[in-house]
Amino acid sequence: MTELDQVIATAYASEGGREDVNKVYLTLLRASLFLPVKKEKSAEEGEPFHPLFAKMDNNYFMLTFDTMERLTDWAGDQLANIDYVELLG
Repeated sequence: MTELDQVIATAYASEGGREDVNKVYLTLLRASLFLPVKKEKSAEEGEPFHPLFAKMDNNYFMLTFDTMERLTDWAGDQLANIDYVELLG
């Protein structure tokens, strides 16, 4: 369990207590987050990368992981087909 997991669990357990929720945001701001992106770079609109999205119930979500291990576990045998960027809070 990562530090982020711990503070999220505490915030849920406190039913959204202000101090506990604030700790989630502060932990996110200090964390490195790993965002899966398309491996091939395109020159379209000068964007440095294109994030991968998950679609669930006709809603799109941008994926992010708080450890490389979680990113690689999610990617599984497709890891060689994607790239990632590391974002700092």
